[in-house]
Amino acid sequence: MSNESETFINTKIPNISGSSEIRSLRKSFQLLQKELRRYICNLKDVTATKERIESEINIASKLQMSMLPHTQMSDFSEKINIASFIKPAKEVGGDLYDYFFLDDKHLFITIGDVSGKGVGAALFMSSATTLLRAYTKTSNNDINRAIELTSEFLCNNNTEKYFVTLFAGILNIETNELTYINAGHNYPIIVSENSKPVLLNKTHMPPLGIIKPKKIKQSSIFLSNKDKLFLYTDGLTEAMNSEKELFTTEALIELLTKKTTLNPQELIHDVYENLLLFTKTADQYDDITMLCINTIDKKPKEQFQLVLNNVESLVFLDEVRVKIEEFFENSDASPKTIYRLVLVLEELITNTYKYGSTEQPIAKIEINIDDKEEHLNVTITDTGKPFDTADAIVQSASTSPTAQTIGKRGLLLVNKLTTHLNYEREGNRNKISFRLTKQ
Repeated sequence: MSNESETFINTKIPNISGSSEIRSLRKSFQLLQKELRRYICNLKDVTATKERIESEINIASKLQMSMLPHTQMSDFSEKINIASFIKPAKEVGGDLYDYFFLDDKHLFITIGDVSGKGVGAALFMSSATTLLRAYTKTSNNDINRAIELTSEFLCNNNTEKYFVTLFAGILNIETNELTYINAGHNYPIIVSENSKPVLLNKTHMPPLGIIKPKKIKQSSIFLSNKDKLFLYTDGLTEAMNSEKELFTTEALIELLTKKTTLNPQELIHDVYENLLLFTKTADQYDDITMLCINTIDKKPKEQFQLVLNNVESLVFLDEVRVKIEEFFENSDASPKTIYRLVLVLEELITNTYKYGSTEQPIAKIEINIDDKEEHLNVTITDTGKPFDTADAIVQSASTSPTAQTIGKRGLLLVNKLTTHLNYEREGNRNKISFRLTKQ
């Protein structure tokens, strides 16, 4: 309020004697002062109430956003890249997303859109997020059961008749298998580097909160290495420009076709920038949410090396087995091939220790493996005393079944499982090499 207005309101109108017109004017000024005081008092109350409501909504917005995960990219896991974006149309919104690990191998992901906007939709969104997270963690990785329980609870406790479209999935980050359910949500898009984006166009049930679900049957798909799973709400594809034109799913797919090499964070950023170029100054009428998951290339290293120092017992064989299994975890080598490899290595290294050592520990044993398309090339070197494994195998094979030679049974096993076995003495080292065909 200006100083002039405040002066007028607080100025006492003097008693005026004279004509009836002047007295009437005085009464009018007094009435005006009274009405202005009442108006200003009401305005202060309304302003205070509005500020309190805005403050409470601001707190509600912060609480709502705090429920959503904000971890970006490699900070989340070394085995997967993930990025997210959300922009409510109002202070609080009805969109949701979530992701968290159920165990070391399984990542839960979800995105949803509650009907309506504002505080009511936000509260329903918060309930849906909390329920889904709780039921998923207690359903033993059974996504069907988690969705059934969440939808049933929302149906039974939904006086305002809200509902939520939802996509939920469990991604095995080691095999890249995605098990998922779509409850009336926008189709996710699989973005691959070497092919066009593909819609994951299956719907399994109506949105949650409408009707109690019948038996749900999930779907599954295997993602390729480096594929990106792009999830979004209709606030993105149904955003309008000033001419009332929609952004559309087709335009989104066309855009993603040009951005296949970007990481999740870059991809989301570029999509939103292109959306702003499309909508320009048009108002945002719906919440916009995006979630992008990128499987990391799991192509194994082709070379394996393990060096063992000061070997004075066979306890280290456990370490050899563990390291071998870790190296071939994502290889095309079958479990049978890996099992045979471990058997051969254990036998040869045992012979190295038993017959190549002296009273002192073997200073060094080194294992090198070259992973080829159809076979494994393996070399073992050690600093023990000379021991010709290849010759020992020949002797074992040529003697009678009852004759005993050094490591006879084990060496016969090595001879059976390998090819191109060779022994050399290089300086003060033994060198054994062989080939193991992949099964």
